[in-house]
Amino acid sequence: MKQTNKLLTIVTCTYNRQEKLRKLFNSLIKQELFNFEWLIIDDCSNDNTEQLVRKWQKNKEFCILYHKMQKNGGKYKALNYAFGLINTPLFLIIDSDDYLVKGGTTIISNAWNKYKDKNIGSIIMEHGNTGINDPMLKIRDNGHIDYRYYYMLRNHIIGDYADIFVTSCVCSFRFPEFENESFMSEQPLYYWLSKRYKSVFLSEIITIGEYLDTGLSKNLRELEIKNWQCTLYESNLFLGSDTPLWYRLKKGILYDFIVIKKRKNIFNYISKSSNKWILIISFLPATLYAYFKYRGQR
Repeated sequence: MKQTNKLLTIVTCTYNRQEKLRKLFNSLIKQELFNFEWLIIDDCSNDNTEQLVRKWQKNKEFCILYHKMQKNGGKYKALNYAFGLINTPLFLIIDSDDYLVKGGTTIISNAWNKYKDKNIGSIIMEHGNTGINDPMLKIRDNGHIDYRYYYMLRNHIIGDYADIFVTSCVCSFRFPEFENESFMSEQPLYYWLSKRYKSVFLSEIITIGEYLDTGLSKNLRELEIKNWQCTLYESNLFLGSDTPLWYRLKKGILYDFIVIKKRKNIFNYISKSSNKWILIISFLPATLYAYFKYRGQR
């Protein structure tokens, strides 16, 4: 890609969301500071997404980069593709059903100018759930610098923040890709980054969105079963001693449950893990969970 003097790349992976993309585009065209590019990775949409984006590319305020995947592979594979295309100092992943707040790029620019010398890997801000005054999670200590993954577990925080990543700290990361599997959460990225860099937590809302019934957050357990190799990879990441015991057990139960549900040889899969004792302890509760959740089903 050609060099750019922009600060930020906004990355959006989309699949058949042309109507939802309009709201995001409208939020970008209304920004006060156009120091960004919009990188759209189209995961083989069969609606009019491409025609709509081509029309938007005629706008003079900011550059829109459009790339269409050769095969539908899911968000995590689209992100892998996007990571190789980003050439700005920062990037922010915004889903197609979310949007950027008014003045958002100015807020990001000011935050970067303040914290860029702190050797951070990302800037973390609030993601609004239903409105500008309703953050999904509430950052208690504005300006706190910590390792994202460990900070959230230590404080029992479950949910989404808006992460502005430092590109140079993330450029070598890639999700492992599994054939015919399209779902993996972004947790491996957060874990990988937290092993190397701290993040600064800021209490300002930067993105807003709602969860759609057609989104990946619906029927999570069924997605994990369908994409079982992705789930086993992700679960196994969090079984090590650097993770609190309660979370290790939670992920161990999920790991064993998936193996049981897919009718795989549980002893073979336990033996492959470097954290065998957690999986052994988790086997009985995983078996009971599988039985009571799916009894009566063939």
